[in-house]
Parts: sequence; C-alpha cells; structure tokens
Amino acid sequence: MTLELNGSILVVDDEPANLGVLFEFLDEAGYEVFVVENGRRALEVVERINPDVLLLDIKLPDIDGFEVYRRLQERELTDDITVIFLSVLAETEHIVRGLDLNAVDYITKPFHPQEVVARVQKHLILHGLRRELEEKNSQLIQEIEIRKSAENALRIERDSFFNILESMPDGIFIVDQDYEVRYVNPVLKEEIGMVQGQKCFEIFHDRKEICPWCHYPKVFAGETIRWEWYSEKNLKFYDLVDTPLKNADGSVWILEIFRDITERKEMEAVLAEKTDYLDNIMSSATDSAIITTDLELNITYFNPVAEQIYGISAEQAIGNKIADVCPLEIPSDRKAQGIEKVRGEGSHSYEMDIEVGGKLRSYNQRLSGIIDHEGKLIGYARFSRDITDRKRAEKAFRELSLVEERQRLARNLHDSMTQSIHSLSMAANESHSALVDEQYESLPELLEILIDGTKFVSKELQLLLHELQVIPDERTDLFDILRTRLENVGKHTGIETHFCVEGNWKLDKSMEIEIYYIAQEALNNALKHANSNEINISLDGTPTRVILTVSDKGNGFPSPVSGQINLDGIENPGMGLKNMLSRTEKLMGDLSLDSSPGNGATIKLEVAIAL
Repeated sequence: MTLELNGSILVVDDEPANLGVLFEFLDEAGYEVFVVENGRRALEVVERINPDVLLLDIKLPDIDGFEVYRRLQERELTDDITVIFLSVLAETEHIVRGLDLNAVDYITKPFHPQEVVARVQKHLILHGLRRELEEKNSQLIQEIEIRKSAENALRIERDSFFNILESMPDGIFIVDQDYEVRYVNPVLKEEIGMVQGQKCFEIFHDRKEICPWCHYPKVFAGETIRWEWYSEKNLKFYDLVDTPLKNADGSVWILEIFRDITERKEMEAVLAEKTDYLDNIMSSATDSAIITTDLELNITYFNPVAEQIYGISAEQAIGNKIADVCPLEIPSDRKAQGIEKVRGEGSHSYEMDIEVGGKLRSYNQRLSGIIDHEGKLIGYARFSRDITDRKRAEKAFRELSLVEERQRLARNLHDSMTQSIHSLSMAANESHSALVDEQYESLPELLEILIDGTKFVSKELQLLLHELQVIPDERTDLFDILRTRLENVGKHTGIETHFCVEGNWKLDKSMEIEIYYIAQEALNNALKHANSNEINISLDGTPTRVILTVSDKGNGFPSPVSGQINLDGIENPGMGLKNMLSRTEKLMGDLSLDSSPGNGATIKLEVAIAL
C-alpha cells in the first residue's frame, strides 16, 4: 500500500504572522500551501483549488470558522472536506463545538511546527486509508451482488445453496423476520459458538429484546448494509455485510457475512503509532542527503546521496558518530548550538560549502528533530540540499543587473551632463567675448547662468556618485543602504526624510535588487524635479505581496495624474519613469502614480511574492 504524503492545504487565519508561520513549516514539509485572511475568501478559494486539508481559524473578521464550515457542509463538492480548526488553548467551548460539527481535529495556538505537520500528515494518511477502504468496500459490494444473483438462481436447489455457504471462508448466518437464527455455517460456529433457534440479539449482545441500533429493519426493506463490529466474546473485529434473502414464498430473511479484519485493524493501529517517525523519513527528496541519528548522534540512516557526498557507504556509516563520518561538518560548538535550537524550536537551517569530487559545492543544511508517537524526541534528521546551481544563477543575475545598472548610469550621465556642460561652455564663451568687447552690462546675467548651471551639474554628479557607491552582492542589505542614503539626503539638503519597513514578507535577492533600483530612481526624480521639503519611503506587505511607496510634498506634475502609469498620458516623461516601468515589467508588478500641481507626487509599486 502506497500513501501520498504530499497534498494541498488551505490555511485561513486573519493574523498575517500566523499565516507566515504556518506557510513556512508546511511548505518545508513538502505541501502545496495556500493562505487567505477571511472566511468569504476561503469559501471562494475552496471551490477553486479543492484542498486536501483546511486549517480553519475559528475567529475571523467577517464570518467565523463555524459558519464557513457549515456552508462547506451544504455544498456537495465540499461537504466531505477534511477540516482542522485553529483555536487558542483557552477556547475549550469552541473546540468542543468544532468537534460536535464533525471537524476531524483541532490545533491550539501558539503553533508547534511538529504538531501541525504531524496532525496534517496523520489526517492525510487516514484520508488515504479511508479512500482505499471505500474502494475495497465497493469491490466487496460487487462480490455480494454476484453472490445474490447466484443465490437467486439456486433458490430452488436450497441444499446446493447451503453447500456453497458451508464451504465459504467467511462466517455466515441467516436470520428470519423474527430475528431467529435459521442457519450458521461452520466458520461462524467456531468463531462465535452460535446455536440455531436463538435470537440474534441474545447471541451477540446478551439482550432480551431487539437492539436500538439494529440495521435489520432496513435490510428487510431491501437495503444491503455494510458495517464493522467488534466482538467482546472473542476480541475480534469483523467487516459485516447484511443482505436481504428473498424466499420463494415472498418472505425476506437476512444473510449476514462475517469477514475477520482483526489483522487489518492491528496494522492500522501500528501505522498510526509510527506515522510521525515515518513522515520524517519519507519527507526526504531525491536531491537531498539524508542522515538520521539517535540522541547520542550515532548514525541510524544514511541515504545514497549522502554516500556520494561523503564518499562512504551506508553500511560503513550506520552506527558511527556523525562527526567521525562527516569530518567536513561545522565546529562542534556551532553544532551544539544547532541541536539546542532543534530542541527548542523544532528545526535549524544554515548554509555551508563542502568539497565533493575535488570541487566545492554549496549546500543548504536543515536539522530537525525526530519525534515518536508520544511526542518524545528520539533522534535527529539532517537534510542537505545541493544549492550550487541556484547560487551560481543568483550570482550571474546580480552580475547582469550590475552591468545593466552601469549602462543606465552611463546613459543618465550622458543625457543630463552633455546639454548642461554645453550650455555652460556657451555662457563662458559669451562672458569672455563680453569682457573683450567691454560689454560689462551683460556680464551679471551670464555669470548667473554660469553659477546656476554649475550648481545643477554639481547636484547631478552628487546623485550619480551616491548610486555608484552601491555594488549589490549576496552580503549587501540594499534596504539598509537605501535608508542610509535617504538619511544623508536629509543631512546635506535639509529635506525632511522618513523611511519605514513593516509587515511580514521576505524577498529573494533578485527581487530585492529590482525594487531597490526602482526606489532609488523614484528618490532621484524627487530630488531633481520636485523641489520638495519632505520625502517619504515605505515598504510594507504580507507573505504573498510587497508594496513600495515613495512620496514627496513638492511641485507635483504639471497636469493631474492618477492610477497605473501610462507614458502616453505624461508630458515629456524622463528616463527615470521609463527605467522604473522597465524594472516593474521584469517583476510582473503594478506601478502607479498619483500627482497634481502643487500637491507633490506618490509612486506606488505592488509586486506579488511567489509562494
């Protein structure tokens, strides 16, 4: 039997921090994760993605989790969805209500990553088992239908019919409409010790009257019913099929088939006990080295990828200390710190370089705890994923971005300086001619042109020098540099500046570089053209979206502009806007502008973060 441990999960919580936490460790566990922040959005998304599991917060800002669950139950496509409620520990009445509504489980806040992953995996396994059992049920019902046809065909030859029943491997008995046992085959006699002539409720349940839960009335009416039963007499589980048996005189009896499923039930119990441990082992990927150890750091598992990296077979590695097998590991004091993080937080990740086959390769290392079915830490699992190609691609992208930025600066230098220097040259020549010709009355105007032009050129060169000081690489925090540059602008110009970073979001380096350059271009435009006494830059967002806003309180655009930027609607758009639009297209984002004469300008960039 093969169980699929991956699947899709929809998380519904109005707290962005909770969404970020749940997304992070469920995504690391290999699931496809979707997140929404309210009940109505959840109802829409469930219809579209049909998730395997729904993690549903009880308290939501629009409609609560109970109402969301009730509406899902009313829909045919979602009435059997696996729902796990999210609740704070003190909300006992909410937890009880959720379970009364047939939710499969609940998880209390604050979250524990291993608990959440373990519970989700458990219910995915149970879902798979239920699906497999349903398939077997369908097969068994088909077998029963075949048996019914055979029974009808052999009704006249009753003796032959009973011979068939006598030879069947399953237990069988027949009961009439008075609940009196008319027939018991040898298998069931041996299992239960039944005697013909007794009432079925006397034999099975030691009762003197019909059981309130009895299915027989429905079966007498023509239904075939399948159910499970545990016998306290012989301590066995049975899969029962009750089917109507029509006699020649028109009366209806019931034929009940007993199939012993005790072994299957025991296997299910063992599977449930081992789920947590198996999930940790089975969550490995083919491109990752996987090493597990006991609490004393003796290796207990060593997969083929680990054999390739460390040049030792699993047979040689298992039983030895991990420090002896993997001499290229981090120092023992840092490893001890990592183990303490696993004990306190559940996992610990870091990156390191390892020499493999004479070449240095980069690996992402993740250390996780292995928890048994009682929640006890029994060992550690380390996953090493080769990220060399990703690192090389990121480096190539950064180098390409640097080249493009240098080309942009060269264009800006040419565009902004050539005309200004030409004007200064003309003004200087005219001043010289005025001096030679003793036309002193024109000198003040020419000197003013030279002074203003020199100030402009100086300001342009300062802006370009600021930009040339930043060389982005993997160690550069570009937003810190942007903050510092904004502060320097305030110091040197007297302009009031504000920089703010909020929200729960994370960008890869390529997105960070593009957003940085857009912010820098917007800042340059404000410094060059706005004549503003205040400039503000802010970054905000969620795990799925980030928003950059650059605003000033300066002159504003000559004509009112509002909404998504369209160069056709802007008079004489400069290279700054064109560069920002070009980078926005790379990010597949939206760039909008809101400005009017005398009221400054606000540029807003919105970019989706890939999950």
